[in-house]
Amino acid sequence: MFDYKETRADRVANLNQLFENDEGVGILIACADFEWTVNRVVLALGTSPTKFIRENRMKDSKGHYVCSLDGYKHLWKVEVEPLHHDLLPDLLEKCVNIKKIPDYDATRSVGNVWEFLNRAFEIRAELIHGHRNSVKPSTANFMFNLLLACSGVLCDYAEENNRSIYGKRIVRLKPRELKTEV
Repeated sequence: MFDYKETRADRVANLNQLFENDEGVGILIACADFEWTVNRVVLALGTSPTKFIRENRMKDSKGHYVCSLDGYKHLWKVEVEPLHHDLLPDLLEKCVNIKKIPDYDATRSVGNVWEFLNRAFEIRAELIHGHRNSVKPSTANFMFNLLLACSGVLCDYAEENNRSIYGKRIVRLKPRELKTEV
């Protein structure tokens, strides 16, 4: 569905087009984009070889792929945080201004970025499993733009750390050494 050879701008344009055609589908695909982005950033910035991350870290004990926000938070903590010293929820909270996301409503929307991401993934699950067949337009717009903002922050974070998640395969054969403070 997603191709590492595309650019972030192309991805965002495609996501926006999907959202314009169907808000529910837009949220589903924006959630998938966020998951894809987290996985790519973990591969790019992680400490372990990429094959080890793919085969051991990105799967649970039963061989199922990590597919929850708590799973991504743990994956990030194990692979990225030891080298880069930022926890995933903290990074997103620091870099995403929730009040600037379109359709943010302070009178009905209370929470931090991670809590809103959890709500977006709950809506995604409700849509996928048929417990909901639509999303209020303002809620859909807020959640969609929140997901795009969070994915953008992660892309920027990788770039700031001299890694790109677009344009090429991510392969690291040896583990990175952790920097020790003197």
